[in-house]
Amino acid sequence: MSKQPWPEGSIPFTDILGYDGYMQTEGTIWQKRTYYAVTDRGTFPIAVSFGFEGPQDWSVDLDGKGWKELAANVQFGGDGRRDVFVYQRRGGYRLEGDPGPDRPA
Repeated sequence: MSKQPWPEGSIPFTDILGYDGYMQTEGTIWQKRTYYAVTDRGTFPIAVSFGFEGPQDWSVDLDGKGWKELAANVQFGGDGRRDVFVYQRRGGYRLEGDPGPDRPA
């Protein structure tokens, strides 16, 4: 990842969904974290997580293909319902999976 001035309060990351970039967390009680990829084509969001206990995210190579996916535990603000978002990148596309209770994992 190139050395450049990141937005104030941001934290750099490497190799999430094959990108380098930074994440920004906003809020105090209910927090939202957005992951931004920084490429030669510009900066764009690639993932988001949120919750009352702060974002709880893990980057791990789930399928052994060489780049890390992002697994994010999320908690919705209205009813406090918890869920998991799994962000992946396949064939040049970013995919968001939500293996909720009514869907097979």
